[in-house]
Amino acid sequence: PQRRYADVIIEVLPTQLIPDKGEPEVLRVRLVMREGVKHFSPVYLFDEGSTISWTPCGRKLSCSYPGIQFFYGPDTYFSNEVSVLEMDGQFDRLDELIYV
Repeated sequence: PQRRYADVIIEVLPTQLIPDKGEPEVLRVRLVMREGVKHFSPVYLFDEGSTISWTPCGRKLSCSYPGIQFFYGPDTYFSNEVSVLEMDGQFDRLDELIYV
């Protein structure tokens, strides 16, 4: 019930990159930020207010299975307008994650 009134929520959930695996070894983390809070600016990925789904693994970055995926976009959470920043998957080379 307290999540309904929170300005920021961090959710740790099973990954969506590996279908129906059972006990999750890889996690998905969501940062849910309420819009319109005084003295508070939600973080965003690239462009504030846009909806972005990004898979950075490719030529510049090396990712092991199942890879990594980022999401940013507006949503509704307990009838409140929110921005959601999400990271799903795993990243092995932290020195390359600085690129992100």
